[in-house]
Amino acid sequence: MPIRTAVIDDHEAIRFGVQAAFAKASDDRVEIVASAGTVDEFLASGMDADVVMLDLRLADDSDPKENAAVLREHGCQVVVYSIADNTRLLRRALAGGAAGVCRKADSVSETIEAIVAVAGGQQAISQEILAAIEGDSDYVAAALGAREREMLSLYAAG
Repeated sequence: MPIRTAVIDDHEAIRFGVQAAFAKASDDRVEIVASAGTVDEFLASGMDADVVMLDLRLADDSDPKENAAVLREHGCQVVVYSIADNTRLLRRALAGGAAGVCRKADSVSETIEAIVAVAGGQQAISQEILAAIEGDSDYVAAALGAREREMLSLYAAG
C-alpha cells in the first residue's frame, strides 16, 4: 500500500508540479492524495495522509512549529519541503515535530526516499541541513554550551 502523501504549499504551481513529478516518477511507494495552501485548508478538507510535505512559509503567516505540531497531532508525519534558506524557521519546524527536511531543489527520487524514511519512523535530515542549522548565527549567538549543542544536534538528527 502506498504512503499517502499530502503537499501543503501556498503556491498552486508547486502543488501541481509535485503531483505531476511524483506521477511521472512511477514510484508506487508514494502517492500524492491531497494538496492544500494551508494546514487549516488541509485539515478542513477531511483528507488524510501518512506524510505531509510542508512548506515553511505559507501565505497565512502561520508558524512552522505550530503547523508541524498540529499535523503530528492529526497523525501525520511531517517532511519540510522548502528552499530551506531560513534556519530559524527550519529549527521551529523541527521543534514542532517535523522528521525530515527536503529542499525543493532536491531530485524527486531524493524526496521520495525522505518520505519513505519518515513514514518508516526515521529522520531524513541531510548533514548539509544540520550543518546550516548549527552554523546559523542566531544559533551560535544563543551561547549554548558544548553539551547543549550536542544534544540539539542529536535531537535534530533523530
